[in-house]
Amino acid sequence: MDIKIDMIKELKGISEEDVEVRWLKPVEAIGSADKEFVLAKGKEFLVEAHVLGGVGQAFTDVPSNTRGKVKDLIRGIFGGSKERAIAIATFNAVLNLRGILENPIHCKDEEPIECGKILAPKILDEFGKDAKIVHIGYQPGHVRATTETFEHVWITDLDEENIGKIKFGRKVLDGRTQNEGAIRDADVALITGSTLVNGTVWNLLSWAKEYNTKAILYGVTIKGFCELFGDECFCPISREVMR
Repeated sequence: MDIKIDMIKELKGISEEDVEVRWLKPVEAIGSADKEFVLAKGKEFLVEAHVLGGVGQAFTDVPSNTRGKVKDLIRGIFGGSKERAIAIATFNAVLNLRGILENPIHCKDEEPIECGKILAPKILDEFGKDAKIVHIGYQPGHVRATTETFEHVWITDLDEENIGKIKFGRKVLDGRTQNEGAIRDADVALITGSTLVNGTVWNLLSWAKEYNTKAILYGVTIKGFCELFGDECFCPISREVMR
């Protein structure tokens, strides 16, 4: 509760400050990473917010550039996915400005693959070789690493281009209808931070709690949320801001 009260004070203190938000081109967002990644494909984008010296990012499927006051852009959390992405990026920038959120920049080049190589041993150490894992959102580096380590791995996604396709030996399930069942059957649910923007994260976390499935959130979009509320967020290779 104290953290929430402090954050409200922080927001009030800079509510009138100007924010500049721009969407990043794929090479800016993820460098030369494999085209399997949605950022590299240009299927999704990162928006980046700048508030004074703070920087924050969020995934979106509706890229845009905008300017506004902190208080106005934060209200976008109650809007559609475009407005929510801007609000979350702004929120992350405020947290970065205040020193709550470190390393708020998405990893690039080969780093998203390396992220998976760190993730798989973490799950193995905690849950063992027989762990059943579901990926909520197709992240190729994570899926590659877990399918090389574990037998029971499922993938769900919302991208119709991926649904029904075989990725690293696993058929991609339809995230619109099959998330609950997949979470129910899994020991670990790896949940992409973009679920915060599309509004599905709350149902996903509710199902994980109901079925006693360990939820691990990951990515720069949701990292600020995790830092503020004490949830686990796996994002080991995000970058520092170049000031």
